[in-house]
Amino acid sequence: LKGVLLSLLLVGCNDSNDSNQSLSTGVFDPFSDTQKQALLTQLVTQIVPTHLQRFNAATHTLVSTVTAWCEAPDNIEKQSAAHSAWQSAMDVWQQVSVVQVGAISDPQTAYGENIYSWPLRDSCRIDKQVFLGVDSEETISGLIPKSRGLDALEYVLFESNLTVSCSSQAELNGHKVVGWNDLLITERQAGRCVFAKAVAQDMETQSAALLEAWQNQSVASFTVVGAGKIK
Repeated sequence: LKGVLLSLLLVGCNDSNDSNQSLSTGVFDPFSDTQKQALLTQLVTQIVPTHLQRFNAATHTLVSTVTAWCEAPDNIEKQSAAHSAWQSAMDVWQQVSVVQVGAISDPQTAYGENIYSWPLRDSCRIDKQVFLGVDSEETISGLIPKSRGLDALEYVLFESNLTVSCSSQAELNGHKVVGWNDLLITERQAGRCVFAKAVAQDMETQSAALLEAWQNQSVASFTVVGAGKIK
């Protein structure tokens, strides 16, 4: 994926009839229009869909491993499997997110942002959702990006400190998590697990929708502009 993107980044032309302009601006353009179109077609129809399919499969595994761990929260092997599944999904998403065009970055659907909103994660807001007992994919779908997706799942899966993360009394009151620290450790662990399962299920749905949206785009809807940028 990065190799094809690098090739496109070397293109450096504004449109099909300004190759002379690229020479005058000092931008090296080693590819013909035919080569550029072939690279773009490969990216849109083969490479990105393959990575999106891998990500969708990774989210499916994530749902099953998180569910299994939550059924036995003291089982170290199941916890490790859930952690590994999260890391695998993140690894694939980092490859997908190199391509910030089309359905991946569409602000109307916000698939990409809902899946991974870093650096906008809000752990206090996540604690609120856990405390309120958010336990369904439908409820997760109504949350803002920084309290869902890979970011939120990383927090509830990996953060061993079960104390609420809100930094001030005002923030505690505003997010309605007063009383969380009074719960038993097992209750707080169970609350995070319920939320984690709902987040993972939402991510699987989001990834499937993103894959479908990408596949519904035509190659003609993408162009190489400026110094090899794709839009």
